[in-house]
Amino acid sequence: MPQELLFELDDVRVTPYVAQFGSTSYQIASIGSVRAVQRKRLSRIAVAMFLAGAALLVAAMLRSGNEHQADSNFPLAVAGAGIVLVSLLVQLILPGKLYKLILRSHGGEIELSHHAEASSFLMSSKRLRRHLSPTPNAPAAINEH
Repeated sequence: MPQELLFELDDVRVTPYVAQFGSTSYQIASIGSVRAVQRKRLSRIAVAMFLAGAALLVAAMLRSGNEHQADSNFPLAVAGAGIVLVSLLVQLILPGKLYKLILRSHGGEIELSHHAEASSFLMSSKRLRRHLSPTPNAPAAINEH
């Protein structure tokens, strides 16, 4: 007999008795709390810039044979070093974001990663917490780190 579907988003499905995340299922009765957190990860732009700058530095070093060639490759090496430094600043200013849904059960905490926009992730996690909450009117606080 099919169960009533309370919530569904991408590969997340919640019924009154089971919460399914991808191919893994958890019993609702064993979930004590649900929270959403935001974590930082490497920015793809910063990584690409870092690799490009490092490649320029390596190319400048490999092309520098004698003193005249080393002088002519100096601007290339400076550009590579500058790009590497700018990539580090980009990582500090615009880090990539990873959103996680953390379920606390009797066996410990279970982290579920999700790569989505903040607004859609937080709205869906609020709705999901409402369905997974042990008490009907429990507050759904969001922890953003």
